[in-house]
Amino acid sequence: YLNRSIIQKERKNLSGSLTDVGKSIELWEILIDQLGDECPLAWVNDLAEAYLNQGSIHHDNYNLSEALANIGRGIVIKESLREKLGIEWPPNWVNDLAMAYTIRSAIWSISKNSDGALEDSGEAITLWESLKNRLKEEWPPNWANALAMGYINRGNAYQENGNLLEAIAHYKKAIYLQEELKEKLGEKWPLDWANDLAVAYMNQGAARCESDDLHGALADYGKAITLQEMLRKKLGKEWPIDWADDLASTYMNRGNTHGTIGNLCEALVDYGQAIALREELRNCLGLEWPPGLANELARTYFNRGVVLEINNNVKAAIADWNKSEEIAMQAADRHPLYLGECLLKVTMYQFGSFYSLSQWSNTANYLLQFLNFHYQLETIWKAEKGQLEPPWQSVTIEFSERLNNLDPHERAALLEALGDEAEDIKELFGWNDSGDSRHD
Repeated sequence: YLNRSIIQKERKNLSGSLTDVGKSIELWEILIDQLGDECPLAWVNDLAEAYLNQGSIHHDNYNLSEALANIGRGIVIKESLREKLGIEWPPNWVNDLAMAYTIRSAIWSISKNSDGALEDSGEAITLWESLKNRLKEEWPPNWANALAMGYINRGNAYQENGNLLEAIAHYKKAIYLQEELKEKLGEKWPLDWANDLAVAYMNQGAARCESDDLHGALADYGKAITLQEMLRKKLGKEWPIDWADDLASTYMNRGNTHGTIGNLCEALVDYGQAIALREELRNCLGLEWPPGLANELARTYFNRGVVLEINNNVKAAIADWNKSEEIAMQAADRHPLYLGECLLKVTMYQFGSFYSLSQWSNTANYLLQFLNFHYQLETIWKAEKGQLEPPWQSVTIEFSERLNNLDPHERAALLEALGDEAEDIKELFGWNDSGDSRHD
């Protein structure tokens, strides 16, 4: 049942995969309950592996809470085996536990729980470093690459936490291990490890960009793109979708960095590359196009629109923002919280672009659209997340500041365009006839 579940997962039949892994867990639970202390520890470890696989399937299905719960059960079982076996704990089981912590660390990062990601990635690194010291020359290359991925995950967690120095230090450790493997293995260096190295350079570039080392970031993105384009050329039609999206992300990040430096032409070229890749993925996947990829394509159009506006090409900027809105709206029907921040951002910029053109009717429409989106998102967020701060809070504040910074003549023109909605907007923002605003 477990083996069939794994095959079902590879074939993207997540429903069938979940059913099979559930049956395998049920059978192992019965066996362990019946045999008690006489149950072979290998079977107990198999149960842990089944829980980890179940968690992985839930992750692929965007059910992160179930993924964390299942992986947590697998880790608890493996930790109990670690305690029972002591120094006789097999190296491959040590590696499996480290991998479990690494996977959970990645899910904590997606869930914006940087503390959980830091703790789990630290556990994984400790386990792999102990294996490295224990096995010395017999330490397998694939475990060395796994350790590098552990350092990347920990770097991601530090970056999420705002500790950029530690993030860069961990990315450097990962890159050192991966470059060492590249040199050692030569032509036998696996292609997926080449992609892992590209990811390390890409993430280090993002951390350097955040720490204002923009030229260092461009160098890292360049190294990542060289590796990723090499993989694209070698694999052709066999090039994995995830790797195509990684390359699109690197082009978008480099475009963002060029834009910050003021290299607007280079930024537009990189955004064009990212959009072409992501539109190709969209066409290839059709109805199976996941919300994460939809969000990234919407963000890329949005970012290119910002650079076009800076370059005084407002009409082209509006066209890109319209595309971004269209993509985000379609995906938001199924995953509103996932696309919420992007949707509000693009609406805010559309508001701003029509304001800059003094097209007050369109400006008023996008003000109302922003408030409508915001109300719907806040309602869903409070029902699902309670009092936690939503990820679009900074966008809400920025939009309010833009409105309250309108001068009296601009405000009067906007209120006139709002027609019957004007009084509600005045009350909402605390505007009075003297031109004062409430800033809470």
